[in-house]
Amino acid sequence: MIKYFIVLILLLSNGVFAEEPIKLMLENHNNNLKLSLKNESYGRVLVNKRFSLGTTIELAEVDLIVVNKEGIEFPLCAMVTVGRLTERDVIALDPGEYIGVDYLHNNIISMYCLKAGQYRVKAKYKNRSWLDKGLFNGSLESNWVTIEVNENKE
Repeated sequence: MIKYFIVLILLLSNGVFAEEPIKLMLENHNNNLKLSLKNESYGRVLVNKRFSLGTTIELAEVDLIVVNKEGIEFPLCAMVTVGRLTERDVIALDPGEYIGVDYLHNNIISMYCLKAGQYRVKAKYKNRSWLDKGLFNGSLESNWVTIEVNENKE
C-alpha cells in the first residue's frame, strides 16, 4: 500500500510541481531587448529558435506584452508574415545551454507604435510547429523589463 502511495506522489509531483524544462528570459541592453531560451532540464531539448514576433493567434512564436505607466497595453501594430518552420529553425539545447535573439529598440518602437515614455515589456513564447517531431511545445512567459522611448527616437 505504501509503495502505491509513493508512486502516486511521484506521478503527481512530476505533473503538478515540475517546472518547465525551458526558461524564457528577457533582458534590457541599452533599450534593445534580448530574449533567450535556456535549457534547465537534465536532458537535451529540441526548441524552435526562430523567435518571430506576432500575436498569440498567429504562427509566430513570440508575443511581446508592452504596457505604459498607466497600464494601457500596446498591441503589435505592424503587419507580420510568418512563414513555415524549417530545419534550420530548430536547435537541440543541451542542459545549461541557451539560444537568444535581439530585438532592436527602433524596431520595437515602430512595431508597437510607441510614443515617448516608459514601458514595461514581457514576452510570451509558444511553439506550435513540428510537435510530432519532439519540439518543446509549452507556453512560457518571461520576466518584466522596462524600456524608455525618448522624443527623438520616434
